[in-house]
This record gives sequence, structure tokens and C-alpha cells, in this order.
Amino acid sequence: MTACNSYTSPSGNYTWTTSGVYNDTIPNANNCDSVMTFNLTINYSTSSSQTITACNSYTSPSGNDVWTISGIYMDTITNLAGCDSFMTIDLTINNSSNGVLVTQACDSMVSPSGNYVWTESGTYIDTLVNSFGCDSFLLVTLTVNSTQYVNQAVSACDSYELPGGNVVTTGGVYIDTLMTTGGCDSIITTDLTINSSSVTNISETACNSYLWVVNGQTYTSSGQYQGVLTSSTGCDSTVIMDLVITQIETSIEVTGTMEEILALTSNEVSSGVSYQWLSCDPDFQPIAEETNVSFTPGVYGSYAVEITLNGCVDTSACFNAGPVGIVEGGLAQLRVYPNPTNGRVSIELPNASDNVRVDVMAADGRLVRSESHTSGTSFIETMIDGPAGLYFISVKVGGESSRVVRVVKE
Repeated sequence: MTACNSYTSPSGNYTWTTSGVYNDTIPNANNCDSVMTFNLTINYSTSSSQTITACNSYTSPSGNDVWTISGIYMDTITNLAGCDSFMTIDLTINNSSNGVLVTQACDSMVSPSGNYVWTESGTYIDTLVNSFGCDSFLLVTLTVNSTQYVNQAVSACDSYELPGGNVVTTGGVYIDTLMTTGGCDSIITTDLTINSSSVTNISETACNSYLWVVNGQTYTSSGQYQGVLTSSTGCDSTVIMDLVITQIETSIEVTGTMEEILALTSNEVSSGVSYQWLSCDPDFQPIAEETNVSFTPGVYGSYAVEITLNGCVDTSACFNAGPVGIVEGGLAQLRVYPNPTNGRVSIELPNASDNVRVDVMAADGRLVRSESHTSGTSFIETMIDGPAGLYFISVKVGGESSRVVRVVKE
């Protein structure tokens, strides 16, 4: 016989709490004593205490209860002896957690748990363990960006700054790694050709001015000038020009008085210069043997000088000069008045004449007015155009008779 904790005899007279051999007497069916012998084994109930931590909920050891909050709970199960086992459970309930992660990655991403590799953008769920040892469910919104590969062929002049910022001066294949706006690598391969700029020195000479086709500039003085062209490779081709400009001074100094012969002198006196005096009327004819810096005309007329210097040739303006106050032909009775004048001058000829030419010259020989009268002219009015001073009026008739008169303008 086996019992838990104690056993009450069939007669009810005894309660045994320990194992042993016991006798009990009860009446049988004939109302006679029936003696019973018991080989009794007493097993005992047990009790225990447990401290348990669980996630979200805990099912009691007996399976009869499910607990979802922390607390102290009692449960009864059967021990190995078949008796009750009373359990006191100090229970702590921890909860699972949820999280959200919005992130981006380059090419692929290993999930936070390490269990997955994601290579495309999307929304994923991953399970971790939180600080309480329970599941942590993580909602991952992932953007997968790609590494970019760029190949470029570049030609540059003298040097080139690579995408990574380095400046190189030799051609070759260079690889730079940058970062895209998405935070991924941008791998740029540059096939670089370096071309060189060039410098050329030239020398030029010119008369008065020089138009340089390299830069379209016109220069009027000697010096060193620089222009830039573009070569066939697209690089600068710098041209440095040493320019010599020959400027000829064409001004003339006029000397003399009314009673003397007026002389003309060139103001160009550079080394190596040569002169040729010309008669302006007609057609700038060279005057024989007049090749000095000064020229004294024997006949009143219009003269200029042709100057040659360093291979350059230029001609002065025409100046009127020659013997003054000498009357040629039939103009002895010529009258010019008023003298002095305020500018208006009257000329009376001895006779009505054809082909009369009147020239008004300043004291330095410059022609300030010229007019012609072609038929039956005996009276002419002319003007002295210019400031107050000494002027000369030349009157020629038919290209033969002439007279020069000095007039003062007030």
C-alpha cells in the first residue's frame, strides 16, 4: 500500500504517517472480525520556489494557467513519488519590442541580426534580441544605392586637375574614388593625354605702323608684344614679337623773310636718312641734285621732301616757298588791299585775264586757301582763313606771270 503524507485505516481507527506494517480489524459480511495487514509506504508532498523570467507570457508548469504580468504565483504538479509538488513562482514578464529603421546602403546591406543580406531597396523585417532577452522586431525601410563607375578620356594642356583634386603633368590612366550624393563610391577612371603649350619668338620691322594678324592689334611704336593662338591640340601657342617701327618725321621748318629767300628744312635727322626734294606742282617731280636736309628754292612754288629711312619712304606736306617780292611778267601794276586787313582782301589785275590762280599761304609756307578764276577776270575778292599774323598771297596768270604779296591780318 502506498499513500501520500498519511493513510487512514479502513476501520477509521488509525491514521498512519510513516511507512510500516500495520494491522486493522473491520467486521466482515458475517459480522465477524476481519483482520487486515497493511505493508504501508508513506510518500510525502514536496514544495519549491522558483524565480522565472519570461517574454510576453508564461505557462504554469502544470499547464493550467498562462500568466502575462509579473507576480508571485502558486502551482501544483505531481512529484516523482506521485504526491503533490507545491511550487511558488516569482515571475518577471518582459515584453518584446518593435522598432523602425530607415536607412540606405551601397550595393547591399547585412541585416542588423546578421541573418540576411539585402541587395534591393524595399521594406524588410528583422528579429533581434532586446536588452531583456526578448524578441525585438525591427521594420527596416532600405534604399540601396549603387557604386558608380565612370570612364572618361581627357586631353589637357600642360597639366590637369583630376576629379580627386590632384594636379598631374603627365598623361596616363588615373583612378579616383569620390563619394556620390547617395554616400556610395563613384569610381572615375581618367585616360589622360597631356599636350604642351608652346612659345615662339619672332622679329618684325614696319614703317609707321604694324597690323599684327595674331591678335588684330595695330602698333605704332617699337617694343615687345605678345599674342596667343590656339594650336591644333587646343593648347595655347604664345608668340612673342620684337617689333621695330620706323616713324618718319615729315614736318618741315620754314625760314626766311619777305625780302629774303624762304628755305625749307626737314625735321627728320635720324642716322641713315636720305632726302629727295620734290616739286608738288606738277606731280611731285624730283628736283635734280636736291638731296640735302635743307632746300632753298630759286623759284617761288610748292615743294615737299621725300624721306627714306630704314627702307621706309614717306613724303611731307607741300609748302609754298621761294623768292618773295619779285614781280614776274605783267603784274607790276597788281593791287592788293586793304593791307593790313581784317580778313577780306581785294585784288585788282592790270588787265582782264584768263586762268588766274590765287594762293594764300601762312608765314610758315602752309597753303591755307587756293582758288582759280578761268575767264576775263580783273577783280577778285578772297579771304584769309586763319588767326591774325603774316600771310603771303600768290597771284599767277596763265601759269607764267606771277607775283607774291605780303599781307598782314589784324
